[in-house]
Amino acid sequence: MRFGCHISIAGGIPKAVERAIAKGCDCFQIFSRSPRSFVGRPLEPGEAEAFRQARAASGMAPAVVHIPYLINPASPDDAFWEACVEAFREDLSRADELGAEYLVIHPGSHKGAGLEAGIARVGLALKRVHDGYRGGTAVLLENTAGSGNTVGRTFEELERIAEASSVGGRLGLCLDTAHAFAAGYQVSSEEGLGAMMGEVERRFGKGALAVVHANDSAAPAGSNKDRHADIGKGYIGEDGFEVILSNAALKRLPFILETPVKKDPDDDIRNLRAIRRVAERVKGRK
Repeated sequence: MRFGCHISIAGGIPKAVERAIAKGCDCFQIFSRSPRSFVGRPLEPGEAEAFRQARAASGMAPAVVHIPYLINPASPDDAFWEACVEAFREDLSRADELGAEYLVIHPGSHKGAGLEAGIARVGLALKRVHDGYRGGTAVLLENTAGSGNTVGRTFEELERIAEASSVGGRLGLCLDTAHAFAAGYQVSSEEGLGAMMGEVERRFGKGALAVVHANDSAAPAGSNKDRHADIGKGYIGEDGFEVILSNAALKRLPFILETPVKKDPDDDIRNLRAIRRVAERVKGRK
């Protein structure tokens, strides 16, 4: 099984590979630019190639780019939505230039305009971004916890977004375990996880899930609160992660941690060790 975490790009994107190696990652995720800005600095000459070469030498795969949280493709504000679409298009182009396999995006918030309007907005944004796109990076829709006016709490909503986009099989899914749990999916039990996985396959077919964001939840099931916790320290718990890591469809996927990083630079290493311990217990039961 492959485990990794979100990695800083401070000092240049190629440095992310060094940091991922130091943490013991098998795969990793980055922002391709500052997550606090709509406009990213242009990639330096040779920067993308240096990243590609460093990653190829490391053997880590996949490399995942996460779109900045500022980008809201569900926004009802026309001018802001247009800016979001342009930033989305730029991020997809940058991810492709870096050779990343996937670009993960949150569907965003409809800001009170209503779920139907939000779904239509995200679908249109995806259609616009994919028009003329011929790159190799695939866009993954991430499920949300369902707080406030967010779109994408259920896989039905994600399916409707995909249908509204008209881009079909070019879209994939990123499953966030903490978001699913907070949205009411009982991922910590075999029955609940099986039901959710059955729904995903029914709505999207086999192979749509490409990446797992492995996060424990600091909020209880069905709370709709997006609060990540260290592996084994939240409501999903180590027993819940044993269930998740035992699932035949999920265990073949890369697991990327977005667990809390406090002041200790070893927080990621500690969480990677925790989920690998659970994986070893699962392996030992076979």
